[in-house]
Amino acid sequence: MEHSPSTPQWTIDDSVNLALRLSDMGVDIIDVSAAANNPLQQIPMDDAFYQVKLAHAVRKALKREGKNMLVAAVGKIESAAMAEGVLSEGKADVVLVAKQFLRNPNLVRTWAEELGVEMEWPRQYVRLANKPMGTL
Repeated sequence: MEHSPSTPQWTIDDSVNLALRLSDMGVDIIDVSAAANNPLQQIPMDDAFYQVKLAHAVRKALKREGKNMLVAAVGKIESAAMAEGVLSEGKADVVLVAKQFLRNPNLVRTWAEELGVEMEWPRQYVRLANKPMGTL
């Protein structure tokens, strides 16, 4: 809500201070999000990584203070390559992709294939594949 200075603000500095306090209280992970809970909020839709930038700022501050709390990034992370990039570049420790799971319940398998990662089929599927058609 930077475009509306008279509106009460929660800033990245507030998020950093909260993360530091939560870390001191023993919290293991923080999910960093811009929330988008105010209809007047102007979200930069052309920047898929705008929320990752917030997570990265929190992560850097925690590391600078010697804190080990994990930082999760969210947002428009819509491909395995994007998620892998966020993690490999150290922008966040975890990537949360709820909307992608709603779009594709087999997202783990899909992204594993995209990244060339071998994975086993769930045992329930393997057992089912060995049964004659029409039986459970």
